Parts: sequence; C-alpha cells; structure tokens
Amino acid sequence: ICIRDRNSKEGKKVLVTGARKGIGRGIAYAVAKEGADVGINDYIDDEETQKTISLVESLGKKSSKHIGDVSKKTNIDSIIDNLLISLSIPSISRLEF
Repeated sequence: ICIRDRNSKEGKKVLVTGARKGIGRGIAYAVAKEGADVGINDYIDDEETQKTISLVESLGKKSSKHIGDVSKKTNIDSIIDNLLISLSIPSISRLEF
C-alpha cells in the first residue's frame, strides 16, 4: 500500500516572491523542507538573497535566483521563463495555486 501525502511538496518547483528575507525567506525554507526546489525572487540582489539561496540548498534542494519587480507584467514573464530554465521545468502543463 502506498499512501501519498497530497500536501507534499516533494518534486515540486516553487517560486517564492519577496524571498530575500523575512516572511518570504521563511516560506522558501518551509517549502524546501517539505521537498520542493525553490526559485527565489526579489527586486534586490545582495547578500541577503544569497543567504536565502544557501538556506534552501542546505536542505539538499535546488535553488535559483530571479531578480525582478513582480508588480510589472514584463518582469513576470521574464522571471517565469528564467525559472523554467533554471529548475529544468520542460513546460507548464498545469499551474497549481
């Protein structure tokens, strides 16, 4: 018998906006701890951003950096395109919210 946890993040790819520090960093850590690879987004690229990436990677999960302001549609498209490449996602067949 195989019981699958429907809430498991194992094998999922997650983009966390505002993940440079604070609540965003906590969310990035939590989903990585549950098994997801994590794309880190913020509009600032500094040592705090790198700390979040290192934190996710310390859990053995992949992490990628996606700098940009998600309040602008053109940036969102670019960030998502970069996320797909960085985390080896072949295509989007279904978005889960």
